Amino acid sequence: MSTRNFKLLSPPNIIFVGLMILTIWTSFLQSADYTCPSGWLLFSSSCYFIDLEDRTRPGASAACQVYGASLAEITSAEENSYIGDLAAASDTALWIDCRDDISEGDWLCGDDNHPITYTGWGPGEPNNIDNEDCAVLYSGWWYDIPCTATVPSVCKKDGIGNAVPSSRSMTFKKDVSNPGCLRNNVIEQIEQSTLISCGGRCLQSADCSSINYYPHRERCDLNSATKAEANDSDFIEFFHCEYYDILS
Repeated sequence: MSTRNFKLLSPPNIIFVGLMILTIWTSFLQSADYTCPSGWLLFSSSCYFIDLEDRTRPGASAACQVYGASLAEITSAEENSYIGDLAAASDTALWIDCRDDISEGDWLCGDDNHPITYTGWGPGEPNNIDNEDCAVLYSGWWYDIPCTATVPSVCKKDGIGNAVPSSRSMTFKKDVSNPGCLRNNVIEQIEQSTLISCGGRCLQSADCSSINYYPHRERCDLNSATKAEANDSDFIEFFHCEYYDILS
């Protein structure tokens, strides 16, 4: 696969997918028996972190190890769909585990080089054009690309068991009628945040009622009030900020 043109989704599609993911994820957390560290996303019994820093495949693997995790090895269609949605919401391809750099065509995973157990290759993939020995996930499909290419990645580690299930089930609704964000009600600012991780932090806080998300800055605010509850003067028109209400 060519390493060009990873970011192909139009803004309306990105917004829709991001909204869908937040709805699925927060609903899932309500019945979970596991929890994740702040900023990580829970699916089944595993925690995931989207590292938006462009890295080579070895660099991405090393970064995941710093987080006490590893590049995500996808082992089922359900997990592939979930991480595929994360990639779509982040508008990028993501490094995943498994590679065939030892023997062409023999895809191995993990530090122990065990054989791959699930694949989600796109049409005509893997094609090994230009010595492509490492895998990325993009738009729900796997592609082989050179391990020296630089793209973001998804890290994975085991969830923390025996957690108290969350009592909050929330859907995030974007206010498209009037671009802008809420001020004077911010309880926490989070840097280097995706929309999904921002929603997760809000879910974990009993005081959070809405969020401001700044996609170009990768920053978000957790708000203690909704737009309807705040003063009219607290909502400022700002085209580079997205406001999301929480529907309980």
